[in-house]
Amino acid sequence: MSATNTDVILDDHGVLRVGGTHVMLDSLLAAYEQGHSAETIGQQYPSLSLAQVEGAIYYYLTHREEVEQYLVRQNEQWAKWRRIAGQRPSPVADRLRSSVCRVTPMKSMGLFEASKTLSGMQYEEMRELTTSERALWKQAKQVRE
Repeated sequence: MSATNTDVILDDHGVLRVGGTHVMLDSLLAAYEQGHSAETIGQQYPSLSLAQVEGAIYYYLTHREEVEQYLVRQNEQWAKWRRIAGQRPSPVADRLRSSVCRVTPMKSMGLFEASKTLSGMQYEEMRELTTSERALWKQAKQVRE
């Protein structure tokens, strides 16, 4: 088997992708490094054919040093974005902190107090709440209806 120049493609953002798909080589290699076979990886990524999976693995094995350098750069990028995301305050968290929750933790609030705090929240903001806060919001919403 030989890797063609279309088995792994560097996209406009500097990310290695498998074939013409959105599957990152990083993801495929993570499964490969965990010991998964090409067939199993193909099942995990239905947008890839078995030939594409095998071609990507072959590309990695024949360009190991280059791919390892790429993976180091990718890890640095992910670390950078995690730091940036950690520095940005969450609007939902700010809103919760500025409300009753600053004085009384959400878990110890009664349903009525929680409903006053959470009833004005939009559904999009709910995605940023913890599981326990989301459950409390749903209970409060049911009580108000």
